[in-house]
Amino acid sequence: IYIVRDPRDVCVSWAKYANISMEKSLNFLIDEEAFVQWTGAPGAPEYKENIPVFVSSWQKHVESWISYLSKFPSLIIRYEDLVYSKEKVINTILEFFEKNYNIVLDNKNFKIKNVIKTTEFSRMKEEEKTKGFEESNISDFFNVGKKEQWRKKLDKNYVKILNNEFKNTMNKF
Repeated sequence: IYIVRDPRDVCVSWAKYANISMEKSLNFLIDEEAFVQWTGAPGAPEYKENIPVFVSSWQKHVESWISYLSKFPSLIIRYEDLVYSKEKVINTILEFFEKNYNIVLDNKNFKIKNVIKTTEFSRMKEEEKTKGFEESNISDFFNVGKKEQWRKKLDKNYVKILNNEFKNTMNKF
């Protein structure tokens, strides 16, 4: 399952997460040689040195996953649909597992309602306040949780650059 998100919102989100300017975030998204430093994951062994992980530009990253996914059963979900049409997307995911892996859930409707309830953005934001969020390196990882934040936060020139750079892939989604 691959989740794709509007690169204009990724630009805003990445700037906050990485604690960098919007300009640096934009440059990261269009850089075909972009990489991040990885020091491990929660519960995994810690590394003494950062390990560079190649991610490329937003478009190359998306295209590489999409081409790879065609080799086996796969599902591509738009982040925006996951946020705004959660029940429909959850049903699509369950149908994907039923069809491709013969996994059928008991009490499906109850479980869907539970997933929707426990993954409400406001609930996750509150849980982060009280318990923290281990994968975050910033405060307020669960910041806004809405689409099209870029309309208010991203410079019009940056929007134009992203639209031009990623036009074809953005149009697919």
